[in-house]
Amino acid sequence: MFTVSGTISRIFSDQVLAYLRSQYGDKNQKDLPCPGESVQYLDDEYYLYISDFYQFLNQAELYTNNPEFAWEVYDDFDFRNMGILGYAIVNSTTLQEAIAVACDYVLLVQSHTEVFIRPSQHHSGCFDLCYQVESGPLACHHDTHMSLVFFIRLIQVLHDSSWKPILIGLNHAERSQAIADKTGVNVVTDQDYNFITIEKDVLHAQVTTSDPRLFDIMHANLSEKIAQQAETLTFFQQLEEAIFRLLSDDECNIDKVAEQMCMSRRTLQRRLADYSVSFSQLLDNVRRHYACQLLNQTSVSMNEVALTLGYSELAAFLRAFKRWYGISPSEYREFILGERD
Repeated sequence: MFTVSGTISRIFSDQVLAYLRSQYGDKNQKDLPCPGESVQYLDDEYYLYISDFYQFLNQAELYTNNPEFAWEVYDDFDFRNMGILGYAIVNSTTLQEAIAVACDYVLLVQSHTEVFIRPSQHHSGCFDLCYQVESGPLACHHDTHMSLVFFIRLIQVLHDSSWKPILIGLNHAERSQAIADKTGVNVVTDQDYNFITIEKDVLHAQVTTSDPRLFDIMHANLSEKIAQQAETLTFFQQLEEAIFRLLSDDECNIDKVAEQMCMSRRTLQRRLADYSVSFSQLLDNVRRHYACQLLNQTSVSMNEVALTLGYSELAAFLRAFKRWYGISPSEYREFILGERD
């Protein structure tokens, strides 16, 4: 199953870059990985395509030569650096309220994502804070680890700096023992969701930095931002999915896509013009995102990838991939296979 890769806030890539600069400042700064271009249809330029973000995280592993770097990114993090979101978090009344604010934000900025709290399936009287990205083969374990440690750090900052989860759960087994050694927490693998287990009294703990008046202001602003962007994100996700359905049929033009969207060509052009986005830009982005998902399927040949993406010749796909990511599709596939070993 293939999914549109969606978006993610630059807040998270900026934090990774800050970590790389602070921990590896002696390395050539010109070699720092690049987070990728901003999403054109979100005009505040605070968002990346998540496929670009995953590439960025993989490059960060190569840059640091540290497969567990994602567990260190938030060691010295100040949540107020996140702007409205950060101030809403630190001024929440309880930890549960702070986590709920963060979850709402993640659900907006990182589409195809689930994040929620449920009663623990392993420890009575506790709760699991679950996180999952539904991006099939595109999903990146660095993102999972970074997201889990984000919430761990949130609880440590607002509640107790020495706090650790009761349990860490992962839906994969990659580097699980290394994570257990690094965190001092038992790790279980092959779970239905990635999660950290939190005690009930911790979840309901009061936040000492809380300012209810400031929280109300920040939360209202954040809610307005979420409402404004949700409609835009939904429209472009549907549009990108329509483009992908037509890619391999030699019919991927603006007229066919408009028909798939149940609107006229003129209406679609007007909607795109409202966001200063061209149809050719969208087509290129969809090909770029799906290329990685297809390459992760090792049973799919390079020619089949090119044809699925609507290229009549393999050479055209090879040139495009090199332009997108700076490496060849073969080099990308070798890197992914190396990660799985």
